[in-house]
Amino acid sequence: MAEFDFIFLVMPLEGDAIFYAALGEYFRRAGFNVGFITSSRVGDRIIREKGFEYYNIKDLIDYYNIKIDDISKDCNLLESKYELNSIRDLVFPEKVYWKEKDPELMLKAILYFYAIERFVTEHNIRCIVQNDGAEILRRVVNKVAEKKSIPHIYIGFAPFPDRVALRPDESFKWDDLALYNYRSLSEDEKNFIDDLIASFRKTKKSFSRLDERTTIFSVSPRIIIDDLYSYFFIEKRDYKMKEKYKNVFIRTIRKFLFKFIFKKPNLSEKYIYLPLHAPNDSQITVRAPQFYRQEYLVEMVSRFLPQGYKLYVKPHPAAIYDYSLKMLRYCSKIENVVLLRPEVSSHDIIENSDTVIVVNSTVGFESLFYFKPVIVLGESFYKGYGVTIDVEYLYELRKAIKRALKNDVDTEKIKAFLFSAYKASWPGRFGDISPENLNILTKSIINKLEKIEKNR
Repeated sequence: MAEFDFIFLVMPLEGDAIFYAALGEYFRRAGFNVGFITSSRVGDRIIREKGFEYYNIKDLIDYYNIKIDDISKDCNLLESKYELNSIRDLVFPEKVYWKEKDPELMLKAILYFYAIERFVTEHNIRCIVQNDGAEILRRVVNKVAEKKSIPHIYIGFAPFPDRVALRPDESFKWDDLALYNYRSLSEDEKNFIDDLIASFRKTKKSFSRLDERTTIFSVSPRIIIDDLYSYFFIEKRDYKMKEKYKNVFIRTIRKFLFKFIFKKPNLSEKYIYLPLHAPNDSQITVRAPQFYRQEYLVEMVSRFLPQGYKLYVKPHPAAIYDYSLKMLRYCSKIENVVLLRPEVSSHDIIENSDTVIVVNSTVGFESLFYFKPVIVLGESFYKGYGVTIDVEYLYELRKAIKRALKNDVDTEKIKAFLFSAYKASWPGRFGDISPENLNILTKSIINKLEKIEKNR
């Protein structure tokens, strides 16, 4: 039995492997024993070159000689053991992303469960660390760690410069968030949050980058050669190259067609803002599956608007060409709906809106910086603290919209919450391999683990 202070989960992206290998080096320097669970041969190579012990999930399945004879029976056993509604639901995010069939994904989940169970039973593990995502392996590792009472830390997004959220599970709740009272803040703390708000409004920095991923016109011969080499010689045909280039082709067609659907905003008219989620994002596929078909949410909200109001709808800037043409056309044909160009700044749209409606988007958090009424339909880290209008049942949405348009927001309460959220985040940046950042993030993760262990 090997002992590990930290096990890092490394998914197929080469950049992630490089980051975790560099991060692992800082943990090793701090005297911790580090290991890795990997999911690609590229990741194996990067981790191996750093001299770390690693375990590829496919190798673990072979090593433990795991065989599945009856998928239905094993699904029932795992659903009962881990209190899951269904394995089919657990694999849904990956189905959305890669368009694979349920039986194939359910078999993969079963194999992963049994392999990870054996692994954590045979090794003494103090903590497992990974970043946000909804791939099957990520979700399985989290479920098994929870069942075995192994502390688990997600390195997640935090909407502040040079900060991350360190969470214990795949939900978006921040367990470190304790609400401050505005009047109890010192003058320096009040000035800090005022400066943070002013800086946010001035820079108009977006938390999401504009979608600039590959289309046919940006695929160089070098990229194709690298992909072919990886497909045949590194990943041994396990690399989803066919799916990748199918998506490249589809995205290219959509890029041409979408320009005829989007419109420019008229910031002088009355409107309510509803941002769309990326259709394959875990915000929808995991944390709000009831809103996966977002076009029906758009249609419903549009019916609830008072006369004279428009509903401004904007696709997620980091996933413009992941939406289907059928879905966007459906939204654009609704009479009082304006489908905005993705490159339009959310800051301008928020600032001139009367209300913002979100499922669990960070746009809702951005809107608090402008003291706008925010209606929240799903689960988010900023829900439930008295600074948003939280809708538990959709039939309440009519009243929520009316309330948002009539009531003033409590600016002091919002400022106190923004300060509380900042204090609940941790120093560091995911993906940055600069020595300064790696040193800071290492300390944050260690401190977070010590806090978890102290509270147990």
